[in-house]
Amino acid sequence: TQQHDHSMVMLLSDIQKHFTEEIISGADQGSRNHNEPFNAIFKTGDIPFNKRIGVYQNNLVQSLSKVIRQSFPLVEKLTGEEFSRQMATLFVRSHIPADGHINHYGEEYPEFIENFVPAQTLPYLPDIARLEWAINEAAYAKDDNALDPATLSSELNRRNHDDDTADLYIRGTG
Repeated sequence: TQQHDHSMVMLLSDIQKHFTEEIISGADQGSRNHNEPFNAIFKTGDIPFNKRIGVYQNNLVQSLSKVIRQSFPLVEKLTGEEFSRQMATLFVRSHIPADGHINHYGEEYPEFIENFVPAQTLPYLPDIARLEWAINEAAYAKDDNALDPATLSSELNRRNHDDDTADLYIRGTG
């Protein structure tokens, strides 16, 4: 029989956890993983671990930067593609998503822009970003229940039976 070194065995769930942590935590700082069993998985070949994981880190940053730029198209139009790309990349490096729903990513971008020194020559830019985020939220918001015309008619008749005008008030959700 062959002897196995069980100190180097990892569960798949542990490998996935370490891999995710390495990509996210290292997206702006390089590798921090000192878990020997995990690192041993990547020791084959002559490409160092930091370079291998760097490919995934770069893909994460580039993908999330694209999401930000697509969520804030007017910001990009006002600043230019290159400035927008660099600003989005810096944002992504300091704001990794906490939610798996990518359409919820970017809420902090207007505040980031407000504190981003190179963008301070455009004092209206954070407000434009806030407007774009509000549009994004509305686009991905859960639909409210449809208004039943019979219920509306009945309610208006009940409230205004002595008056020939009806008032309709729309209440906000926030």
